[in-house]
This record gives sequence, structure tokens and C-alpha cells, in this order.
Amino acid sequence: MNCYLIHLNSDGETSVYGVSSSLELKVIQNNGEEYTKYNEYDSFWKWFKDKIEYENEELCFIVSSNDEDFIVDKSINISSNHLLDEAKIKTILIKNQKIAKYFSSYPNTELSFEKESEKISEVYDEDNRSIQNYYIKQTLANKYRR
Repeated sequence: MNCYLIHLNSDGETSVYGVSSSLELKVIQNNGEEYTKYNEYDSFWKWFKDKIEYENEELCFIVSSNDEDFIVDKSINISSNHLLDEAKIKTILIKNQKIAKYFSSYPNTELSFEKESEKISEVYDEDNRSIQNYYIKQTLANKYRR
């Protein structure tokens, strides 16, 4: 079983990462690019299944999105057990700066991220990448890391 992190940023660009057992992320590039903008989610899922050569194996996902409607394609076989617990999922999201407005996990793992996400996003706007905001975000992220 493989686990993937899907991050949809505020510009509508999607990035995909394979998650290793050591919680490291490996970017899955599309034409050499980390982030790709898709006009429709169906085209994203078609690309994803082609890229990983999906053949109905069980997968698990961590989704960090600014779009509440972004969900995993129903044709993908979701594992009955997640490889990661809530603490590890939070660590991956915060450590790798993949914070977004909405979080979900497939299979469902409860993610109580509201307070941490609100505090981090209050001081860090993806369109404002100043060095000061970067360090404020890092400080807040470390404060909420388990």
C-alpha cells in the first residue's frame, strides 16, 4: 500500500508527493514541474493514475486543499487502514508547509487542525512570501508540532 499527499494551493495549483515510511516526501512531477494547474479535477485524477501506473491497488491519501470540494476519485481503491496516525499526518503537513484551509485523510483519520491552521494562516498568506512571514510561520508550526 502506498500513501500520497495531495496539496492544492490557493492559486489552484496541485502538487503530489509520495510519503515514505520515514515521513519524507518525494515530489511526483508533471512534466518536470512540482505544481500543475488543472482545469478539472477529472483531468488531475487521470494524470495521477497514469503517472503512478494505478492498477486497483489500495492507496491512502492526505489531502490539504483550499477547495472544500476536492475529493479523491471514487474509482481509486482506498485502503481500510491508514499508514499514518493523526500525529504523523500533522507532522508531515506542518514540517513541509502544506497547510491549507481544508484537510482530509483517506481512509478517514480524524484531523483536528482548525485552531492551528487558523493561527498559521492569520500570519502567513501564500501570496506574501516575505522572510518575516516565513519565520513567523515556522515558529507557529513548531509550537503546534507534537
